[in-house]
Amino acid sequence: MSWNILRPKQPLLGVIIAGGLTVLTSTAPVWGQNESDKVTASDGAANDEFGGRVSIDGDTAIVGAKFNDDGGTDSGSAYIFEQDSVDPLVWNQVTILTAEDDEAGDRFGRSVAISGNVVVVGAVWDDHGGFTDAGSAYIFRFSNGSWTQEAKLTASDAASNDEFGRSVAIDSNVVLIGAPRDDLGSQINAGSAYIFRYSSGSWSEKDKITASDGVSFDNFGFSVSVLDDVALIGMPFDDDVFQVSGAAYIFNHTASDWTETVKLTASDDEEGDSFGWSVALETDVAVVGAIFGGVTFSSTGSAYVFRFDGTDWNEEAELEASEGLSGFGSNVAISGDTIISGTPNHDQSGLTDAGSAWVFHYDGTNWVEEAMLTASDAAQATSWGRGSD
Repeated sequence: MSWNILRPKQPLLGVIIAGGLTVLTSTAPVWGQNESDKVTASDGAANDEFGGRVSIDGDTAIVGAKFNDDGGTDSGSAYIFEQDSVDPLVWNQVTILTAEDDEAGDRFGRSVAISGNVVVVGAVWDDHGGFTDAGSAYIFRFSNGSWTQEAKLTASDAASNDEFGRSVAIDSNVVLIGAPRDDLGSQINAGSAYIFRYSSGSWSEKDKITASDGVSFDNFGFSVSVLDDVALIGMPFDDDVFQVSGAAYIFNHTASDWTETVKLTASDDEEGDSFGWSVALETDVAVVGAIFGGVTFSSTGSAYVFRFDGTDWNEEAELEASEGLSGFGSNVAISGDTIISGTPNHDQSGLTDAGSAWVFHYDGTNWVEEAMLTASDAAQATSWGRGSD
């Protein structure tokens, strides 16, 4: 499962920003006044893009820095932080992860996800098997007091420019990896996603899933989330309703196969919405970001909530920032009855694209906007709340 909000020792929320990870505490019903820590890379350098991707599970966080140059220009790295056992408001860096075979241009850290003591890190432009930018993903496991690389995952049918690893998600022993530029026959960049499962001490590819109606440039696999036996996969450039209106797909695991069960689209979809830009799952709720959607404020972005009633997935709400800020829905996450969406192009106090994040809470009937979160040290063009493209 790809978590950006989870349940640590006390209610905490990890917000993606460019240049660092800000951790905020929630003392409901008040949000936005309890920034507890700002973490940065111990070896941070210009243009590393530390914080481009982040995932939190319990008292452990992983932060990607895809342009880190430790293994060559833009080889990439990822950082593990742990919540301090004495002061839970403090997060400490414990290690830096890099691929054992890292090379310039791999962009290791383009995507990250954590579940328990296992993390998965995408290296979207890794070259292997004679294929340029085919992409890969690396599994690291915490054992005997340290994080060590356990496996390198690649597609069984890898090809150049697939961008396998652009998106990753993990839930327990299942990893879901998107390859949005995978060509399917004559359909260029139609996209696909791969299921890997850990069993008997090793990871193996179990299934390759594609959209039943995927065509060229749909980019299925652009965003992914997995929970239990459910996978949610975004395809933001789908043109079935309108050009680049977008879609997302639910797959269910039955027996040994993953089967497409429903295609989700927005009830008010329009040309260029890019519904499916971001996705997140929580039990019977799916959240899908449409970075250029919007009703009250056209093209500023929105996020849709779908709920499973035991038979069907039904659209429950469309969320927008009350101020109509560009980029809403670029990154979404859910935990319990709380949804957060980043708004990277929010201008505040004269700071262009300083960015913000918006919190919504489900009160049993409606999703209610609860707070706008901003960094205490907001600066020009930091795109706080973004999630890298």
